Amino acid sequence: GIKQLLIFGEAGSINPEITIGEVHVPTFAIREEEVSYHYMPPNFKAKPSGNLLRKIEALLNEKAYHTRKEVSGQQMRHSEKQ
Repeated sequence: GIKQLLIFGEAGSINPEITIGEVHVPTFAIREEEVSYHYMPPNFKAKPSGNLLRKIEALLNEKAYHTRKEVSGQQMRHSEKQ
């Protein structure tokens, strides 16, 4: 079976602090799309492996990419408390 899976994608944001060209490195995902609840229980924390996250960050920093570590899904929220 699969030992590791790395997915690259694209996303949009309504946060004016996030600029075009930034690389978003998710620390965990907000699961509100309803599909993932068919695969994992509602209390499951969707977060990447710490070791993999450190490797990705090191590579992006080495290549001088402007990165932002955030919660995946948070960029599409627009409220003061979130």
